[in-house]
Amino acid sequence: MVEGVSILSVACSVLLCMWGITRLKRIKSVVIVDFQRGVRFRKGVFRDEIGAGAYTIDSQKEQILIMDLRPRLILIERQGYQDALQSPTVVSMAGELLVSNAHLAATKLKDPVNDAMPLVRDALINCGKQNITDDSTTGRQRLSDLVTAATNQELAKVGMRIANVEITELWCRQVHTAIGATAN
Repeated sequence: MVEGVSILSVACSVLLCMWGITRLKRIKSVVIVDFQRGVRFRKGVFRDEIGAGAYTIDSQKEQILIMDLRPRLILIERQGYQDALQSPTVVSMAGELLVSNAHLAATKLKDPVNDAMPLVRDALINCGKQNITDDSTTGRQRLSDLVTAATNQELAKVGMRIANVEITELWCRQVHTAIGATAN
């Protein structure tokens, strides 16, 4: 009888140890620093956004995606288009890309910077095509403001925004026709 109880207690101890080991394998620690934001999902469903701190999660039931909130410098070089007067134009711009909504950025984009770049490039070219190119300082600032507004309107849909946009290069060859030279 004593021998049967000891075998039972050993078997229970072994089972308890095996359960504990498998449970420990599922436990995961996540550390979020002050310039990051965590997007927590439980069983595949969005639960909440969490700030800086250390978190312990069950990796079978929960997942935390960490979003970096620091501004990322972007540069778009030598994009060619024809402006509103059909003049050939080349433009380059620089700016900062930021995450404005961590939940949207985590669910809509795989890589926030690389996936947002086509939206920025398209907004830059569309703003240039719809306006007459003015390569003066005020013209550059006006184009910069237009690009910022148009880009932020599109990026807001995916939880991103752009700031500190600067037109670094703006070149335009004006098309001149000689109307007066052939007139009577």
